[in-house]
Amino acid sequence: MTLASYYGIKGIYCMLIPILAISFLFGIFNNRINKGGLLSTIGKNSMEIYIMHLFFVMPFKEMGIYILSIKDFSLSITLQLVYSAFISIISIKLSILVSNVIKRNKYLSQLIFGIYKYDQKIYSQKY
Repeated sequence: MTLASYYGIKGIYCMLIPILAISFLFGIFNNRINKGGLLSTIGKNSMEIYIMHLFFVMPFKEMGIYILSIKDFSLSITLQLVYSAFISIISIKLSILVSNVIKRNKYLSQLIFGIYKYDQKIYSQKY
């Protein structure tokens, strides 16, 4: 007895669709990470985002009250997802921009991020 005869045609599609979805997603993310895309940028700056994002996430009570007061469940969920995605994107972008400015000053970089970029001239001299 083969798998197709046991599960029928529906069984083949139930196994084929997840395999195709996994290979499709692997192909997309593999190409984007190698090219230095969005996920690569977030990964390279994850510590800075983790430290700085608290300064840029602002709770807007009026927006939260408005979204929760909507009686239509699907509209409420959609607004929550759009609002949180919008705030997340703004927070990530601002965190990366501010951390790049802070990294230009070696003392602030050492104090906030623990990154110390020493002067190449001093440490490359032979004694």
